[in-house]
Amino acid sequence: MSANNRPVDTCLTLVIHPNLEDAVVDFLLDRAETVGHFTSRPVDAHGGDIAYETAAERVRGRARRFRIQALMAGTHVHDLLRDLRQQFTGADIYYWTAPVQQSGRL
Repeated sequence: MSANNRPVDTCLTLVIHPNLEDAVVDFLLDRAETVGHFTSRPVDAHGGDIAYETAAERVRGRARRFRIQALMAGTHVHDLLRDLRQQFTGADIYYWTAPVQQSGRL
Protein backbone atom coordinates (compact mmCIF):
# COMPACT_ATOMS: atom_id res chain seq x y z
CA MET A 1 0.00 0.00 0.00
CA SER A 2 1.15 3.51 -0.68
CA ALA A 3 1.08 6.31 1.82
CA ASN A 4 -2.44 7.25 0.72
CA ASN A 5 -3.69 3.63 1.15
CA ARG A 6 -3.98 2.85 -2.57
CA PRO A 7 -2.44 -0.46 -3.65
CA VAL A 8 0.77 0.13 -5.57
CA ASP A 9 2.39 -2.87 -7.23
CA THR A 10 3.47 -1.54 -10.64
CA CYS A 11 5.71 1.18 -11.99
CA LEU A 12 4.62 2.33 -15.44
CA THR A 13 7.36 4.10 -17.40
CA LEU A 14 6.50 6.25 -20.40
CA VAL A 15 9.09 7.70 -22.78
CA ILE A 16 7.58 10.51 -24.83
CA HIS A 17 8.57 13.29 -27.17
CA PRO A 18 9.28 16.51 -25.21
CA ASN A 19 6.47 18.27 -27.09
CA LEU A 20 4.00 15.96 -25.32
CA GLU A 21 5.26 16.69 -21.81
CA ASP A 22 2.50 19.07 -20.66
CA ALA A 23 -0.31 17.15 -22.32
CA VAL A 24 0.71 13.76 -20.88
CA VAL A 25 1.36 15.19 -17.41
CA ASP A 26 -2.08 16.82 -17.46
CA PHE A 27 -3.58 13.53 -18.69
CA LEU A 28 -2.07 11.69 -15.71
CA LEU A 29 -3.02 14.40 -13.22
CA ASP A 30 -6.63 14.07 -14.40
CA ARG A 31 -6.47 10.38 -13.43
CA ALA A 32 -5.35 10.86 -9.83
CA GLU A 33 -7.73 8.12 -8.68
CA THR A 34 -5.83 5.43 -10.60
CA VAL A 35 -2.36 6.93 -11.05
CA GLY A 36 -0.43 7.29 -7.83
CA HIS A 37 2.71 9.32 -7.46
CA PHE A 38 4.67 10.02 -10.60
CA THR A 39 7.91 11.70 -11.56
CA SER A 40 9.06 13.24 -14.81
CA ARG A 41 12.37 14.28 -16.26
CA PRO A 42 14.21 14.87 -19.53
CA VAL A 43 16.24 11.90 -20.78
CA ASP A 44 18.25 10.81 -23.81
CA ALA A 45 16.81 7.88 -25.77
CA HIS A 46 19.05 5.45 -27.66
CA GLY A 47 18.41 2.53 -29.98
CA GLY A 48 17.83 1.38 -33.51
CA ASP A 49 14.14 2.23 -33.58
CA ILE A 50 14.51 5.81 -32.30
CA ALA A 51 13.40 8.52 -34.73
CA TYR A 52 16.22 11.06 -34.67
CA GLU A 53 14.89 14.48 -35.64
CA THR A 54 18.09 16.41 -36.23
CA ALA A 55 21.51 15.75 -37.70
CA ALA A 56 23.00 16.39 -34.25
CA GLU A 57 20.83 13.64 -32.75
CA ARG A 58 21.89 11.23 -35.50
CA VAL A 59 25.57 12.01 -34.96
CA ARG A 60 25.32 11.72 -31.19
CA GLY A 61 23.15 8.59 -31.39
CA ARG A 62 20.64 9.92 -28.89
CA ALA A 63 17.32 11.69 -29.06
CA ARG A 64 15.90 14.07 -26.48
CA ARG A 65 12.87 12.55 -24.82
CA PHE A 66 10.90 12.89 -21.60
CA ARG A 67 10.44 10.03 -19.11
CA ILE A 68 7.51 9.70 -16.75
CA GLN A 69 7.37 7.01 -14.10
CA ALA A 70 4.05 6.41 -12.36
CA LEU A 71 3.31 4.17 -9.39
CA MET A 72 -0.06 2.50 -9.60
CA ALA A 73 -2.07 -0.65 -9.13
CA GLY A 74 -1.32 -3.11 -11.90
CA THR A 75 -5.06 -3.65 -12.39
CA HIS A 76 -5.30 -0.11 -13.83
CA VAL A 77 -2.36 -0.26 -16.24
CA HIS A 78 -4.25 -1.82 -19.16
CA ASP A 79 -7.03 0.78 -19.02
CA LEU A 80 -4.56 3.66 -18.70
CA LEU A 81 -2.56 2.44 -21.72
CA ARG A 82 -5.79 2.09 -23.72
CA ASP A 83 -6.76 5.67 -22.84
CA LEU A 84 -3.27 6.93 -23.72
CA ARG A 85 -3.49 5.20 -27.14
CA GLN A 86 -6.84 6.86 -27.80
CA GLN A 87 -5.83 10.31 -26.57
CA PHE A 88 -2.37 10.35 -28.19
CA THR A 89 -2.87 8.33 -31.38
CA GLY A 90 0.33 8.16 -33.42
CA ALA A 91 2.42 9.85 -30.71
CA ASP A 92 5.00 7.02 -30.57
CA ILE A 93 4.87 6.67 -26.79
CA TYR A 94 7.20 3.92 -25.60
CA TYR A 95 6.34 2.20 -22.31
CA TRP A 96 7.21 -0.61 -19.97
CA THR A 97 6.07 -1.85 -16.58
CA ALA A 98 8.01 -3.17 -13.63
CA PRO A 99 6.87 -4.66 -10.34
CA VAL A 100 7.06 -2.50 -7.22
CA GLN A 101 7.89 -4.40 -4.07
CA GLN A 102 7.59 -1.48 -1.66
CA SER A 103 6.70 2.18 -1.65
CA GLY A 104 5.95 4.73 1.02
CA ARG A 105 7.29 7.72 2.90
CA LEU A 106 10.19 7.77 5.35
